[in-house]
Amino acid sequence: MPTKKGALRDLLELQSRLNSIISEVMEPSAKSENENISLWTPPADVSEDDENFYIEIEVPGVNIEDIEIICEGNSVRIKGERKFSREIAADNVHRMERFFGNFFREFEFVSHIDRDKIEASLENGVLTLVMPKKNDKKKIPIR
Repeated sequence: MPTKKGALRDLLELQSRLNSIISEVMEPSAKSENENISLWTPPADVSEDDENFYIEIEVPGVNIEDIEIICEGNSVRIKGERKFSREIAADNVHRMERFFGNFFREFEFVSHIDRDKIEASLENGVLTLVMPKKNDKKKIPIR
């Protein structure tokens, strides 16, 4: 029996897929290379403290070379792919609950990120990004 959390995740994934399909049908020329149709959406936690923003994304089974992170201004895009570990004939599958294929996540922050100091690590299936906040403040002297 599905749990409420599992059912909510399934509904959110369905909504994401439907939004992508509708977008593509309504404006096929507006689709950019960054707008991948994701086959699954890994769960993420986003937090901050005075110095940094943090993103933790559950990506078990994803190889580090299959993940790409791009930071522009105050936006971070993470895309990747979880590949099948082995080929399985459709006739031999009794149940398939794990998601495979491409994923794409994008996060925007209220202030800029110091791109040169971002740290990313992958440990125990969790991708962790530590992103220092960029100090854009400039004190203006009064004459």
